[in-house]
Amino acid sequence: MHNVVPEGRSASPEDDSVRELHVEYDDAPPPSPARAPAPAPSPEDLPRSPNPLLALARSRGRAAKPPPPPDAAPAPRDVAAPSDVSTAERQAMQAAVATGKRREAWKPPAYLPEDLSEALLSERSQYRAKLLQDARQVSLQGPGVISLVPVPAADPDWSGGSLLGFLGEECVFGGDVVHLDFESGRVFAAPDHGDDVDRRALSADRWCYRPYDFAEALCTAASAYEERQPALAQALRRASGEEPASVPRPQDAELPPTDRLWAQPWGCIWGPPGTGKTTAVADLIARALRAFPGERILAVAPTNRAADELVLRVSALLEREPIPLRPLARSIFRGGTGASDALAKLPTVTLEDTKGGKLRASIEERERELYLQRVRGGPAHELAKLQAELRGLRGKMKDPTLKEAEKGDCPLMVLTVHRALRLVSELEGKSTFARLVVDEAGMVTRAATALMAPLAERVTLAGDPKQIGPVSRAAEGAGRGSQKWLRGSGLSHLEDAVKDAARADVLLLRTQHRMHPDIARVVSHFCYGGALQDGDIVKARAEKAPPVPAFAQTRAGWVVLDGLSRESKRLSHGRGETGSGYQRELSAELAVSLAREAVRAGLSVLCVTPYRAQAALLRRLGTSAGFRGDAFSASTIHRQQGTQYDVVLVDTVAGGRPFPPHTLVPMLNVAASRARDYLLVLASRDEARGATIPQRFLSLLPRLRVLPGSPLRLEAMPLPQKPAPPPPPPPSAPTSLGGEIEGARPTRPLFTQEQVSLFERRFDDGHHLVRGVAGSGKTYVLAHWVARYLLEHEDTRVLVSFYNRALAPLVDKLLVEAIVQRAGRERARALRARVTIKHVGALRRVEPASFDGVFVDEAQDMDANALAMLHALVLPHTLPDGREIRCLQLFMDDSQNVYGQVPIDSLKEQLPEGLSFRGRTRVLKETFRATRDILDVAFNVVLDPMRQHGTSDPGMREYMKAGELAREGLLWLPEETLEGLYRVQSTERAGVLPQVRGFASGASEARQVAKEVARLIREEGVHPGDILVVAPVMPSQYTDALNRAGVPAHAYGGKGGRDVTDFRVSGVDHVRATTVFSCKGHECPVVFFAGLDALDTVENWMAGAKERNARENERIRRAMFYVGATRAMKRQYLTGVKGARFLRVAASYVETLAGLVPS
Repeated sequence: MHNVVPEGRSASPEDDSVRELHVEYDDAPPPSPARAPAPAPSPEDLPRSPNPLLALARSRGRAAKPPPPPDAAPAPRDVAAPSDVSTAERQAMQAAVATGKRREAWKPPAYLPEDLSEALLSERSQYRAKLLQDARQVSLQGPGVISLVPVPAADPDWSGGSLLGFLGEECVFGGDVVHLDFESGRVFAAPDHGDDVDRRALSADRWCYRPYDFAEALCTAASAYEERQPALAQALRRASGEEPASVPRPQDAELPPTDRLWAQPWGCIWGPPGTGKTTAVADLIARALRAFPGERILAVAPTNRAADELVLRVSALLEREPIPLRPLARSIFRGGTGASDALAKLPTVTLEDTKGGKLRASIEERERELYLQRVRGGPAHELAKLQAELRGLRGKMKDPTLKEAEKGDCPLMVLTVHRALRLVSELEGKSTFARLVVDEAGMVTRAATALMAPLAERVTLAGDPKQIGPVSRAAEGAGRGSQKWLRGSGLSHLEDAVKDAARADVLLLRTQHRMHPDIARVVSHFCYGGALQDGDIVKARAEKAPPVPAFAQTRAGWVVLDGLSRESKRLSHGRGETGSGYQRELSAELAVSLAREAVRAGLSVLCVTPYRAQAALLRRLGTSAGFRGDAFSASTIHRQQGTQYDVVLVDTVAGGRPFPPHTLVPMLNVAASRARDYLLVLASRDEARGATIPQRFLSLLPRLRVLPGSPLRLEAMPLPQKPAPPPPPPPSAPTSLGGEIEGARPTRPLFTQEQVSLFERRFDDGHHLVRGVAGSGKTYVLAHWVARYLLEHEDTRVLVSFYNRALAPLVDKLLVEAIVQRAGRERARALRARVTIKHVGALRRVEPASFDGVFVDEAQDMDANALAMLHALVLPHTLPDGREIRCLQLFMDDSQNVYGQVPIDSLKEQLPEGLSFRGRTRVLKETFRATRDILDVAFNVVLDPMRQHGTSDPGMREYMKAGELAREGLLWLPEETLEGLYRVQSTERAGVLPQVRGFASGASEARQVAKEVARLIREEGVHPGDILVVAPVMPSQYTDALNRAGVPAHAYGGKGGRDVTDFRVSGVDHVRATTVFSCKGHECPVVFFAGLDALDTVENWMAGAKERNARENERIRRAMFYVGATRAMKRQYLTGVKGARFLRVAASYVETLAGLVPS
């Protein structure tokens, strides 16, 4: 977690079994066309897929199909086939992934602040193993390396993790990931202890990935300060910016700014892009070593690469002017076992004090071979073999860091953050150094900075809080502790560059030496309040003629995409080919065309984007265009911190969604500041309107349009008559849930290609059905269909109906927004007047054929009679061929059928003649409301794969169409997961699991819910309008308790509640509470699904329940739970009286999903 490489992925920890990892990034050079193809594998090395269904087919004597190529889309799964994963096999896998994980229970020491303890415990819980859906092309790459293509594809944070292969109940392979090749999607792993690969691994049935637990070093360091609690407490305050800067001494006034900062007990060097931060840090360290040769300095960096770079720079300075009265060779100690052996050739550096000449020579030889292979673009299997050999050799070397820290005499020790945290526990928190210097401190969590600080008397942090920050697994909806200690760094309290530069403990480096002044102006005003100044080098470069004639005279611009296509679909974004990330072909093709003009001018080009899928598309197009690897690179933004290129093309694709503002701001800052000569941002106008951060960033750039013809040329667009006001300052990183919610609030929706395609789909040929999971945007589609119908059919009347009366305000709001977007605000009133929005119960006296079109939301709530009545309200239209059609459009989700209606698929004979939806159904495949973790709990409680309910199966798997979702790749089935649970794949947003709380009585529950709501408002900054309470019955009991607790709250629906048609959806200043029936279609950042015990007694309070059989009532109970448990966007609470069945079952699944109990 804390040894994080600049590209935003986790790096290998340094321990006795060292993991040496090289990641083949998105900007890796394409293979040389002249290279001979790799030799074909021998027959026994042929790929074997461990997919359980294929393994089952083999065991039954049926021929399994050969695995598809790595770039092929996954074939539809036969979800009806039985699984061959037995209970014993699943238990064997769970035991194997638990072995060696060092997952013994960690009890936070009492002296740690409660929020820090909770944050560390939460972080540890995020490191969970997973079962791969498939593993393709499993083959040997030499005796000690195995490779495979995992499905789904490997993430960059697979570095440091391990793979395990299973044949039946036996683990036949276990080893660390040594190489990731994102070109082919292939992962390479080497067995532990340098053993040869067991060839049975080629026939493994299943494969698991186990991440390395980077939180372990944090936890052990946090336990090391029993004897130095005051020092730790002070470090925690300083790292949080809660302790004021020390007043400078009068004699320090004459010192240079860098020396004044060095005199501070806790100081920060703020180095924006291109200002030479590492050079300044190295110079400070070298001068301090010469001035105070008896003092020892500990310098740390988040990665081995950054630590080695710091050593190289300090060494160069000391070679020119050594430390007085000290042997040159004992100037710098580079600790840890991951240091480059190239440092051993420096006259100032000591790597280790053991006699390992032959071993070191072997390591140097392998490093040299590896370097040459990388330069030549060597094949991935050769790189992986060299990485595995290096890993084995380095694992034999001893790490004398602790001995050097305790007894050594080198005045400068350089470590990675991960190794330094281990040193904290080894030294038992003793103060050992005069100063701690943290380079790239903006990438180090606040917790890690504070836990290292007591090792030294003084601390100097160097970094940039406005660039990409720490990599943490803290998810959406995380608690305040995770926000503060793991998402923030020791520099995060620095927000305003101009204001904070005046602080005595801050040194702002203002002069930048990289970016053309036009580019620097954008970066400076976007993140630094205009504080940056141009150095002489860039000023001189700006005087030269523009190097690319095809580009406009400006060096920084927004290339507006809207003029390139009339199709809204081409301007929008869609899911990647692998189902993860977003991509957009239109902007990718334009980026490559622009890159071609720059490459012709002899410039280096970088195409960056927030999304891996788009980066892969850009890379493929660049390869097809014949670009050389040294001239063209394409990658995600995270992997480019610390690089620079002549031309940078930023493809925003989806306006940076779903990245929150505190993440998106540094991403865009890093992307823009990589550019030396040109910065071109490719974005649509909808992206600029969709959220405040893209809007603010693009407002700083002059607009450019693409001129038709060849060669491609850019032209400046006319400036707006009214100049735009200056953009507001960038938002600070949230330190609370309320800040996260506020920052993520969009100004308007930004629709996907799937949604836009459905918006524009023809529906004037009769009736249609749109299905979608909770939060997939069905009501948005309905609103846009109605707006289109009004514009395409003049003088027509439209009805929008539903069963849930609380939907009326939401439908009206979305409909007006859709009309304004399509027709403009001037026509909105007249068009809206042609629409009737009414609850289905209010339509009984309406004459048949009263409307030209009828649109029905939440249609699963309607019975056959209601649907027939709505069908009769539509005026029939006769086609030229004599067929009669009616515009009846239904929108539904069978999973939310809380009234026990017969599914529409079973109503064929009861519906009017001709009202069949075969071939007229569309499914929305992506959900935008809840996180994966919230949906996982909802699906598992309802579908109950572990049989926790103790009741007969009510057929929910068929009712919720689990098989259909699985075939679409939207849901993983229990036989496909390590835990034996359902896992939702319709969203990529990860979050925190719901909190399950039981109470002695209903009155106690209401009081405690009110207490927690008050705490959220008071301590976590959540606005009352961002909290919703959902209850099966009597929501007013919770609003009464809230009002008694001083929290403004109103109930809508149920006994004592207001009319549900008054349910407000915007401008809400109070906590809302409503029933599980009235909440459908609505969403809220924080949701309390309370009174779960009432689900156990549906027969006693729900109308018609006593007339239904037990199976039907159980189905209704679970549908109610699904509705209530899928309203939350960020954080979900599930509460009820202790002993309630749904409370118990939910707690069981939450614990299993958290890895706290075996499934």
